This record gives sequence, structure tokens and C-alpha cells, in this order.
Amino acid sequence: MVLLRVDVTQEVLLTCMTHALTTESEEIMGLLLGDIEHRDNGDTVTRVWMAYPQIRTDRRKDRVETSPEQMARSSAHAERLSRETGIRTRVVGWYHSHPHITVLPSHVDLRTQAMYQILDESFVGLIFSVFNGDAVARSSRVQLTAFQAVSPGQSGAILGSPLGSHELSGLDSPTKAAIKASMDSVAAAHQQPNALVRREVPIAISPPRNKVEQSLGDFVVMQRILMMEERSAYQKAMTEAGAPPPASPASPSPAAPVSSAAAAVVAAPAASVASAGACDGGSPRVAAGGWGSALVQLHHASSYQQGLCLLLGTTVAPALASLQALLWQQQLQARQLRATNEALRRSIEARKAAAASSAAPEAKPASNAQVLGTLLDISQ
Repeated sequence: MVLLRVDVTQEVLLTCMTHALTTESEEIMGLLLGDIEHRDNGDTVTRVWMAYPQIRTDRRKDRVETSPEQMARSSAHAERLSRETGIRTRVVGWYHSHPHITVLPSHVDLRTQAMYQILDESFVGLIFSVFNGDAVARSSRVQLTAFQAVSPGQSGAILGSPLGSHELSGLDSPTKAAIKASMDSVAAAHQQPNALVRREVPIAISPPRNKVEQSLGDFVVMQRILMMEERSAYQKAMTEAGAPPPASPASPSPAAPVSSAAAAVVAAPAASVASAGACDGGSPRVAAGGWGSALVQLHHASSYQQGLCLLLGTTVAPALASLQALLWQQQLQARQLRATNEALRRSIEARKAAAASSAAPEAKPASNAQVLGTLLDISQ
């Protein structure tokens, strides 16, 4: 059954785009939640209404990996959403970024997509190509594609998308080299047995249908995932250095200043150095590996704090500003709707009053006999 189209909500596009733009030196990855719709005419449409960012276990500029445990947690989260909302939800796709390279999937992407399609033939992949700048115009563009992995002889298979020199003229040299290398890699892969090629799937940006699709919960989760990635990398670096990470910088309190976490890291090595004893004259004596361990801990702590500050400045702060602007816009719209509602209510009441007055019977003038009778009654 051929997948006809992928419908992506505006909220999912916002989350995935923001996630892809968080780093230009490494690829990011996440899963897509939604449902597969089978139409009466036989068409199959994948609808995506939630993005589930993943913590990367391998962070490279040309490759990204995640753990199977996160895939299981995403499936469990989809089942929980189905029970709580009554809307069937499951994992229907995945997305990742291509910073500074073409939007076309690599042979590794095609193998990964083929593996997912073994579980579900309607599984789809999204690629966000970001940070591809035009050196002449000093502009940047973002490209998005949806694809599936198929054999070269299947319907809709695209064996390659060669680009002419006129199409590469506006790109910088690294982007041109990356596109040409990618096309050469694709062409070489097609010559191998059991080769896989991409099949493009049309994408439609769809408005939300209900409150579940309107939620920005995945946008908030993305911020937490990025913070957890930095913490996980910091803990791994400290473990490899032979010193377990202190608790304070690993999970700093939201109310505590950033400098307090760094101070805790500096205090720990300083305490170990001071407790090592003293040399002649009472000067501090460093145990074997003491200063080295202290410098390593200080370096990792500084890198960790630098990463957190970078996330705050480039991701969290803009997200809060955008949400605040959205809140102000909705409050303005609410005031306008209330004013319109009040004006309509007054108009309806005025029309009802006018209709009631026009429907009331008019008073007829009294006849001469009635007037004469009234005067006789008064005189008597």
C-alpha cells in the first residue's frame, strides 16, 4: 500500500524546526507521533500531530543515533495518550536534521528508514536541511522533505536528483561540495546489490483538529530534552575522567543561580587538594592526580555551564519570548471577540425591541358617541 501524503500540524513543524536549528555542528533526531488514516478510496495518509525529541547517544555532524529504550518509551507514551485522550496515537515516523548539507537522505538514512518500514510499511521519515546559506545574498534557507526507502524498481523510486551548475551557483563552497559528495555516494550505492533509493512523499501543513493537536507540550519537552542531553554528556565526561559528577551542577535547582553550580564543582576539587596534607612550611600538597583531576573537573563543569547558557540564550529565551507574544496575541483576540459579542448582543436586543413595538396593536380614536357617553357619566 503506497503512502499518499503526510499531514503535519503547525505545532509539530514549529517543534521540529526549532529542534533542528539548535545546533549547526551536529544532527538532531526525534520521533513523530500520530496515526495512519486509511481512506475509503484506498489512499493512505499519515497524520502527525506530536513530535517526541530523542536524547542522542551518538552526536556527530553527519550521523545521529538513539537508544532502543527511548523508542520503547515513545511507544508507551503514545499508548498512554491513546488511553487518556481517546484518540488513537502511535509512532508513525521519525525526523532528523542535515546541518550544512543537502536535504537528500544518505544511504545510512535509507537503511534506517527501511528498518522502520519493516515494522510499519507506512512509516515515514522527515529531513530538515538547515544552515544552508547564500554567501552572496547573506541569507539562509530551510528545506524539508518526507521520504520512504524502496527498491529501485518500485513505483515512485527516485534514483537521483542531479543538480545543474545554475542551481548550485547561489550556494557557498562547503554546501556545493556536500551536495556533490552526497550525489556521488547515492550513485555508488545504487550500483550495489539490494540497494535502496528514496521515494518522496508529499507533505501538507495542516491546522489542528482538536485540543490534543493544538497542544505545545512537545515544544516544552524539547527544551527539557536539550537540557538532559547536556547533563548526560557532562556526567559521561566526568565518569570517563574517573571522577563522578557532583550532584549540584548535574541537576541545578531552578531557583539557584548558575554560578552556584560552578562554585560547587570548584569547591569539590579544592577540598580534595586541601585534605591531601601539607608540604614543608605548611603549603598545600597535591596528591597524585589531584591537580589533574581538579582541572579536568573544572573544564567539564565550565563546558557544561557554557552549554546551558548557550541553550538559554539561543533556545529557551526565544521560546519564552515567542510564547509570551502568542499569549498577548490571544489576549488581544479575546478582547476583540468579547467586544464584538457585546455589540452583537446589543444589536439583537434593539431588533427584538423594535419588533415587539411594531407588533403591538395600535389604539383607535374614540367615536363621538363614546365621548358623549363619557361626558354624561361624568356629569351624573
